[in-house]
Amino acid sequence: MLGFFGTDSKLRLALFNLLVYPWTEPIILVLIIINAVVLTIQAALPLTLSTSDGTSVPPRIKGYLTLL
Repeated sequence: MLGFFGTDSKLRLALFNLLVYPWTEPIILVLIIINAVVLTIQAALPLTLSTSDGTSVPPRIKGYLTLL
């Protein structure tokens, strides 16, 4: 049995059509790559020169895309 959604469920058929669409997998792959790039940028230490007090790394700040 299909459980909650029957064989003629409009939601089930719409999701099926979305998943068999030829561009679904490439779009998901591109989103994963973009996510990896953004996470790498957020985790990278900034490459800056020494500050006037002699420290070479500025204080850490929140990520580039944080909303809080």
